[in-house]
Amino acid sequence: MKALPDILRRPTIVAARGFHRTRVSRDHAMRLLLVEDDFVIATEMEHTLSSGGHTVVGTAIHSGQALAQAQHHRPDLALVDIMLADGGTGPYVAQRLWEAFGIPALFVTASVDAARDARATAVGLLEKPVQAATLLAALRAVQAILKGEDREPAAAIKGLDLFRTRLPERRA
Repeated sequence: MKALPDILRRPTIVAARGFHRTRVSRDHAMRLLLVEDDFVIATEMEHTLSSGGHTVVGTAIHSGQALAQAQHHRPDLALVDIMLADGGTGPYVAQRLWEAFGIPALFVTASVDAARDARATAVGLLEKPVQAATLLAALRAVQAILKGEDREPAAAIKGLDLFRTRLPERRA
């Protein structure tokens, strides 16, 4: 019997993206924590990320919840808004996630200036509002950085500003 091509043997998830269909290998899926206090935005992002083959391990609306979920779920990346429900800030959450758990953050926010001022605490910034295809493309670029691979050109991804091209090793 003839062997199946590698792409057919690997489990994949098919995600709709406009009129195109994109195959996302489970090998490339990320475990994500959403830190977003707007229910509608969080729901839309979770749907987009899940449809794109990623797993959203938790959604937090304030800093304490974000840190507790990060400790419990240990995601690969946190998508963090700048302004949170408890008055906490995304930069504080991003810094604590990295220092305590080795979890990097990507700011997803309309507060662009505040995010850029806090560039030392995150891998980059994705400006809201963001389209589904742009969110998934940004995650591919960030994932490449986390893996130490060549990344997609950030200039080609609308609204993405990468602050780093490499990160230190994640803590165990």
